[in-house]
Amino acid sequence: MAHARQGGVAILAITVILLIVTTIATLMVARVGLFEQKVVGTDVRSKEVYSVAIGGLEEGVNWIEDNAIGDIWDLTDADACGAGATADAPALEDTVLNTNAYERDVTYVAITCLDPDYDEAPLIIQVISEAKGAEGGDSHVSKTVYVEVMRGRQAGIGGSAPGGPMALNGPPIMTENCMSGNVSASAEVQPNGGIAIGTTSGTVGCLDHDKLDLGGGTKVALNPSSSLWNAIFGPHVTKADLKQLYMADRAKADADEGYQRRIIYVDSSTFDYHKSEGCANGQLSNFSWHCNEGSEDLPVVLFFESATDCPSINGGNTVYGLVYFEKTECDNNGMGNGTVYGTVAKAGDMTKLTGSFTIIGESLEFGGGGDEGQGSGPTGPDDPFEIIRFAEIPGSWADFQP
Repeated sequence: MAHARQGGVAILAITVILLIVTTIATLMVARVGLFEQKVVGTDVRSKEVYSVAIGGLEEGVNWIEDNAIGDIWDLTDADACGAGATADAPALEDTVLNTNAYERDVTYVAITCLDPDYDEAPLIIQVISEAKGAEGGDSHVSKTVYVEVMRGRQAGIGGSAPGGPMALNGPPIMTENCMSGNVSASAEVQPNGGIAIGTTSGTVGCLDHDKLDLGGGTKVALNPSSSLWNAIFGPHVTKADLKQLYMADRAKADADEGYQRRIIYVDSSTFDYHKSEGCANGQLSNFSWHCNEGSEDLPVVLFFESATDCPSINGGNTVYGLVYFEKTECDNNGMGNGTVYGTVAKAGDMTKLTGSFTIIGESLEFGGGGDEGQGSGPTGPDDPFEIIRFAEIPGSWADFQP
């Protein structure tokens, strides 16, 4: 009996020990599983919040590239824009991913400020994007990333012709090469600074003005020579730049009936727009311009792309500014009785300049001026001739709190 009782006790003890071991093992497995689940969850949340922060940074960079600095800092207030000045981007919506919802916030820091004595000095801006768990979720999960961007300003007109950035002090007639062929005797040209006709890459000897009275002015050749485009707009400005400026200026004119447009770019994609407003008639390759453009204070650039085949300024209309014909092989026939105060420029050769037109040479100041809202010079955020150059600064990106 004693041996039987001892055997039973031993079996019971072994059973209890095995139960304890099994329980401990089960708890250990559960603990490891919970720990691994926590690690996986933390890893997923870390990746999610990181991706949300990166997305916010991209949106912040895109916004500062597309919007005027004046929408963030008041450039007219010296105390509102300076090194270290911060500003918030428009509010971003929360992002909901698999494990959590995340709040997003973008802040801009002005590392440098605009230099009123140097119009084209770049502005360096730090774009900071922070993402964190939304309220009610894992609010302790957060990530901050940032990058520095450089936003520079370039004059849309600033070639080698006299005048400098945002100005043109050219003759009433400018041609890239030569001038020839039955020039009208009834036309009137008034020189600017004693110069009536200029060529940017030709010679004075090939400027045959025929019966055109130069009003006592002379003919000159640009030295050193240049393409017509570079002489007026400069080598760093492209047609795409000019058209982009035109589209922005047109949007302002469409939104404000009282706005005086400053840039008109006529090509195959914009012809119907100007035809609908009554400024262009006929067809793209054969039409006349029938609108008054510009003013003495706010001169205009009237650019006719090569597809337009040199239309005339007709119908007694007046243009204050630059009239530029890009097509190199066309006759400037039928200029009618239009009047241009400024410069008429022709790529290639200028041939058969006929009609009872009047071109009065004047210096043109394109950098703002005039009524409020029409631009405030090359330092102003709303100048229609200001080209924005934008780039992220290499090596400035970081994924930690600055």
